[in-house]
Amino acid sequence: MTRFQVRRPFRMLAMSVLLLASLVFVAVVSMADRATARAATSPGGAAGAPTAPFAGGQVDLSVVKDAVPNPVLAGQQLTYPITVTNSSTATATGVILTDTLPLQVEYVADTEGCTLSEGSGPGGADQLVCALGSLGPGESQSFDVIVTVHADAVAWESDGFGALTNTVEVTSVLTETNPSDNLYTLSSFVQDQADLQVVKVSTPETTVPAGEVFTYTLFVDNYGPSYARNVALEDNILATNDVSILEIRDDPDRDDVCALVGGEIQCTLNAPLEPTGFPPLNGRWTVVVLLRSNESQEINNTVRVFSADPDGTGPQTATPDPDPTNNQATDFIAVTAVSDLRITKTAQGQVQAPGQPGGTFTRVSDRVTAGGLLTYTLTVHNLGPSTARNVLVEDHPSSWIVVQAATPGQGYCYTDPSEGLVCALGDLGPGGAVTVRIVAEVPSSVPGGTALDNLAMVRSDVFDPDNTNDYAANTTTVDAWADLSIEKTVQPTPVLVGSPLTYTLVVRNVGPSDVQDALVSDVFPSGVGDVIWQCTASVGASCTCSGTGNLHDTVDLQAGGTLTYVAEGLLEVSYPITNTAVVTSPEGSPDPFDLNNSDSVLNASLSVYLPLVLGGPGVQAPDLVVEQINATQNDVRLVIRNVGNSPVEGGFWVDVYIDPDVAPREVNQVWGDVGDQGLVWGVTGSALPLEPGETLTLRVGDEYYWDSLSRVTWPLAPGTPVYAQVDSYGDSAYGLVRETHEIAGGGYNNITGPVSVKP
Repeated sequence: MTRFQVRRPFRMLAMSVLLLASLVFVAVVSMADRATARAATSPGGAAGAPTAPFAGGQVDLSVVKDAVPNPVLAGQQLTYPITVTNSSTATATGVILTDTLPLQVEYVADTEGCTLSEGSGPGGADQLVCALGSLGPGESQSFDVIVTVHADAVAWESDGFGALTNTVEVTSVLTETNPSDNLYTLSSFVQDQADLQVVKVSTPETTVPAGEVFTYTLFVDNYGPSYARNVALEDNILATNDVSILEIRDDPDRDDVCALVGGEIQCTLNAPLEPTGFPPLNGRWTVVVLLRSNESQEINNTVRVFSADPDGTGPQTATPDPDPTNNQATDFIAVTAVSDLRITKTAQGQVQAPGQPGGTFTRVSDRVTAGGLLTYTLTVHNLGPSTARNVLVEDHPSSWIVVQAATPGQGYCYTDPSEGLVCALGDLGPGGAVTVRIVAEVPSSVPGGTALDNLAMVRSDVFDPDNTNDYAANTTTVDAWADLSIEKTVQPTPVLVGSPLTYTLVVRNVGPSDVQDALVSDVFPSGVGDVIWQCTASVGASCTCSGTGNLHDTVDLQAGGTLTYVAEGLLEVSYPITNTAVVTSPEGSPDPFDLNNSDSVLNASLSVYLPLVLGGPGVQAPDLVVEQINATQNDVRLVIRNVGNSPVEGGFWVDVYIDPDVAPREVNQVWGDVGDQGLVWGVTGSALPLEPGETLTLRVGDEYYWDSLSRVTWPLAPGTPVYAQVDSYGDSAYGLVRETHEIAGGGYNNITGPVSVKP
C-alpha cells in the first residue's frame, strides 16, 4: 500500500458571508393629559409650559420592616426582616433600598449582598445600600439584616429600657405614585440583662495567727450579655470576737466608693460594669479588704453582689440578673479553689479539589465549600491549680450552618435557644484537657465569599483568675464549586435521510454547591432541520420550558439536580453528522472538573438503495465511517466502524483535518489539500479483517500513526474545529477498500465533523 506525498497544490479560499441583522425597537411614549397643569416658574420669572409624566413610567413601591426579637437584650443579635413590594402594574427598575441603622447597633450580615456605608447616615449612623434590580408588577422581595445591639445600648438609661429607631427607604428610577410608603420608620425596644457573679478569696487561705493581717479579695464579674447598671456589693462579717477592719481598698481602675456601715462593708460602682470580654477591664471589679483579729475565732463571711435601685423610687432601675445563684459567696477562711481554664478552637472544612469530580474534597483550615462539612475542634485546658467543677462550654455557630453532631471527650452536649450549643463537661482536673468535636453542614445554597463567624467560651463553678483565655473565635470563608456535566444521546441510529431524529441532553449538577445562571448550549448541525426542544427540570432547578432552533438556555441548578432537554429534528443529509452540547459555569461558581462539560454524538445516516445485481440479489461490501472524534488540547482519538455487511480486509488511510481553510467534502482529499495541520493513520496488519459492526480506536502515537505524514502544534486551542475522513476508494494512494456506497452509487459517508477541541 502506498501514499502520495502530502502537498498542497492550491488552497481554496473560503468566503464567509456575515449577515448582520439589526432589530430596531421603537419606543412609543405617550403623554398623559392632566386635568390640572401646574405652571413652573423659571428663575427669571418666566412661566414654563406644564408637563405631564410619561405613561408607564410610574410605579408604587412600598417597604416594611420588623425586628426579631422585640424587645432584644443589649449585647445580643437582632434580625430585621425587610420586604419591598411593587404594587403597581409597571416594572420598577433600578430599585435601591437604603437602610439607616440605629447608632446603638453594629452591622453583622445580610442575606441580599448589600453594601455597608459606615458613618454615612444622619448623625454618623451606618447605612446599608441594597441594589435590588427590578421588581415586576405585584412582585415582592424579602431579605434579612442581622446586627448586634451594643452591650451598652441602655447602660445609661435609668430604667434599663430604650428604643431603637430604624429608617428604611426604597427608591427606583421611575416616578413614584405614592411616595408616602417609600419610607418606613421602625421603633423596636431594647432592655438589659446581666449575669453578675461574686467570688471571695482569703489570704492566707486556711488559718491566720491572731494579731496578723489577713485579706479578703472580692471579685465581681459580669457575664453579660449587657452592661450592668448600679452594681453594688455588701460584705457582712460575722465573728464571735472583735474583728478590726483596717482598710477597704476600692478598685483603683474603677469609679467606685466603699464604706463601712454598721459593721457591713458596702461598695457601689458609679458607672455601668461592662461584660467580660469588653474593655477597659474585661468585666471585672475588684475590692480588697484588710482585717485583723486579736482573738482566736472562726470568722464567717458572706458577700453579695446585685444591681441596685439607689433611691428606691424605681421602677426597674436595677439590671435584671438571669442567675441569682452566683450572686453570693461565703468564706470560712478556707481554701478557695482556683482553676484557670483556657479554650482554643480550630476549624477544618471540606474544600472541593480542583480538577476532580464534584464532591471530591480535601480538608483545609478555615475554609469550606458550600455543600461540604465543617468540623470545629474545641479544646479546653485546665491550667490549675484546682479541679474545675462543672465545666461548661458555650458555642455560638453561624446562622448559615446546620450542626449535625457535637461529640465531647466527656460529658454531653445539647442545644439551648438562648445560649447556642452547650456542652456540660463535668469536672476537669489540673493539667487535664478535653476536646469537643462539632460537625456542621454548610448548605449548598450558601453564597461563595460568606464569612462564617463562630465564638466559643468556657467557664466552671470554680473561680477563674484569668478571663482573657476563656474565649476562642474563628472565621471560616465559604467558596462555591459546581461540577456541571452533560450527557447526550441520539435516537434512532442509524436514521434514514428525511426521517426524524431525537437528541436527549441530560445536564447534572454533581455539586457540591448550587449554581445560578449556568449556560446550556447546543448548536444543531446544518444537516438537521426544524428543531424543536423541551426542557424538564428537577425540583429546585429551573430552565426554559421549550424553544426552537439552537439551544442557548440560562439555568439554575441545585446540587444533585438535573435538567433534561429533548430536541427533535429532521435529518436532511446522507452523511454522518456530529452534534456537540456544552454546559458552562458562570463567573463566581467555578467548575472543578471540566472534562464532562461537553458531549458529542454521531448519528449515522442511512440511505436506502434499490438492490444492485452483482452476481447476487444484493450488495455485499464493507462500509467504513468515522463514528466518533474526541479531540482535547493534547490528543486526538478516533473510533472507526465498519457499518457494512462484509469484513474490511484491505488496508486503509485515515486523515484528520485540524482547523482547515475549508471543510473537507471531496473524495481523495488529504489534510494538506485544505489546511496547514493534520494527522495520518495507515491501518493494516493485526487490525484486519474488521468485521461488520466492529470498531477500531485510533490515537496519536499508536502503531498505525504516521508521524512523518502528520503535522501538528500542541497544545490545540480549545474550540478548534476538527474533521476526519476514512479511506477513499478509487486511488491506491488513498484507500483500497471498496465500500457499499461506492458499489451502489450512494452518498459519500466517509467524512465526519466538525467537533471542537475540549479544554
